[in-house]
Amino acid sequence: AAADPSPDEDADWARPGQSPQAADFEAYYRLQRILPEGQNDDDRAWAAFVAALRRPLPVTFRVSQAMAQRQAVREALAAGAHLLEPKAADAPVAPDGRPLRVPVRLGWCDGWQLGCSAGVLKRPQHAYWSSLNDWLARWSALGVISR
Repeated sequence: AAADPSPDEDADWARPGQSPQAADFEAYYRLQRILPEGQNDDDRAWAAFVAALRRPLPVTFRVSQAMAQRQAVREALAAGAHLLEPKAADAPVAPDGRPLRVPVRLGWCDGWQLGCSAGVLKRPQHAYWSSLNDWLARWSALGVISR
């Protein structure tokens, strides 16, 4: 069963589309029979698959590895440390007190995966996401990080 959307998810993406394009998309992929054997004709399995496709992807970004950017990278990571790796006491919480997902470091690519979708950053309902969006915008504009 799908979990209830957390307060940091973009609710607009979670709603099933009713457009003709959405119906065509589903019909096309259902004909591809891409689910595991025995699940392609199971409406509940198919609904779970489509729901997973509609979930928004988290924002990710990479840190520049250019030698000319090294000082700026250090500055960016220092300025964003409280956002990227918040201490337990400073971790973002929802209005109901539940902890929000914090960024995860992706060491294999010198990047980060944020705990929210792009829609959440565009319309932040929490000061943490607003601050994170401002940090991303500043350092992206300077070429230190890329999304």
